[in-house]
Amino acid sequence: MEHGVQLVLNYRWAKSLDESSFEGPGFVTNQTWPQNNRLNWGPSDYDVSQSFITSAVWDIPTHFKSHSLLSRVLGGWELDPILQWHSGFPWTPVIGQSVQTPGGPSLGPIRPEAYFGGAGDSQSISAFKTGSNFPKGGAAFFDLTDVGVPGIGRNSFRGPRFFQMDLSFAKNTRLPWFKETSNLELRANFFNIFNQLNLAPFSFNDQGTQAGSPFFGISGSGLAGRVVELQGRFSF
Repeated sequence: MEHGVQLVLNYRWAKSLDESSFEGPGFVTNQTWPQNNRLNWGPSDYDVSQSFITSAVWDIPTHFKSHSLLSRVLGGWELDPILQWHSGFPWTPVIGQSVQTPGGPSLGPIRPEAYFGGAGDSQSISAFKTGSNFPKGGAAFFDLTDVGVPGIGRNSFRGPRFFQMDLSFAKNTRLPWFKETSNLELRANFFNIFNQLNLAPFSFNDQGTQAGSPFFGISGSGLAGRVVELQGRFSF
């Protein structure tokens, strides 16, 4: 803390790889090519290539005497912004064809056998609102009929990026007449203060991941908009 200001910057460049990101029974643990587990090796479902978070604390200074009434009213204010940005989560295009296991059930969905190339790689919000990375639909970019060894890797595409600004205002007032260390804190927390639209990342076999769906490449929902939280805390 220097002159009432503290600033923290955190940038991460990373990569996480696995064959399955979840354990236990459940649809999301299905392999998209169960005959050869090595072909499921790829980015983890939660892999984020780049992440940037910065936060600050600012104790707003006052020029009044510390024990004066004006200092109690106008002093003790604190401003705490937090900015978050990260690149999109990976996702896997799938088709509804199933693979029959010898003497067992059919497993699906699976990855397309062929990828024709040419799809966009934008991670912008608008690209996943309109599906503009796949302007002619999944059929123009993938083989939707043949069932064979996948022509693309697991989690080989990236979803929408994320950006959000949070902000807290706090007012601390000492109450020495109650107890020497007593303090009243009033705080207003604003999550996503600019009401920035962020889209939900794709889940396994969402409509947006099904290459034969008219909603292919389109996120199905948005994340939370602006949320305001009011707090009061009395400590002694």
